[in-house]
Amino acid sequence: MAENTTAADQVELKVSDFPSPLFYYNDLKPTEIKMRKRDLLTEQIEEEEILTMPFADRPDIYISAITKKIQKYGRVPGQFENIAGITKEYIKDKLFDKSLDFNENDLKRLNNAKVRVRLIEVFVERINDLTAISEDIKLVGEELRALNIKPFPWSRDVFEARKIVLNLTPVENKLEEQFTRLLDNDDDVLAFIKNHQQTLNFRITYIDTNGFVRSYIPDFIAKTKDTYWIIETKGREDVDVKFKDKRADEWCKQVSKLTGKEWAYRRIDQAKFEKERFTRLADLV
Repeated sequence: MAENTTAADQVELKVSDFPSPLFYYNDLKPTEIKMRKRDLLTEQIEEEEILTMPFADRPDIYISAITKKIQKYGRVPGQFENIAGITKEYIKDKLFDKSLDFNENDLKRLNNAKVRVRLIEVFVERINDLTAISEDIKLVGEELRALNIKPFPWSRDVFEARKIVLNLTPVENKLEEQFTRLLDNDDDVLAFIKNHQQTLNFRITYIDTNGFVRSYIPDFIAKTKDTYWIIETKGREDVDVKFKDKRADEWCKQVSKLTGKEWAYRRIDQAKFEKERFTRLADLV
């Protein structure tokens, strides 16, 4: 079985890793919230007051708060000084189209909700990229073998196939049924399995868009003469698709090196599959 291991605990960030400018200074003019008191009879304004809204009025407080959020969502505890230094440098020189000296107007712009959220996002996204790159695969425990799968109850649709361990394979939607038929009829496909919690239960871990470690179950594993294929059929893309694709591709490359057998990953999109009417796996991959 292959699992992920973290190769490095220290995330090496550089200011040049991040987009610049992320915002244009003059597009974020500080807004004033006014409270007006009117006479109920005449509706004339009797008093007007500009409300002072609370915000981090010191750069060290602001940078500390942003850094702690980056640590939380990027899952990098213990690197406060490192991240805070890069965060301060980026905010000062690269965040806007001008350098900041952290005066009152600068801080009001920095406290804009859009700025705070996007600033944290770009740091977490970069940390996720670096973390994903630093996670290696190692082989542990026993092999997952299709021959060990036992019959199980299934109340939904099934497809009777020839190239599977059991005589029936579970299908969860029309796309899976069509793709199962393609695999079963393709002479180049020697065997395949519908990967499911009740069959092989093969999972790949990845880091989602919010920085959390997740795992997902790719839909199919197919064997051809030269390659083992991990295949995900997709009707509608979710926000994590690109992260799943990237991690599955990395997994296959590393496992190929570890086992000496060729592994490859492909995502099959429903719209393209149905439009082109494919009949062979080779045409898809």
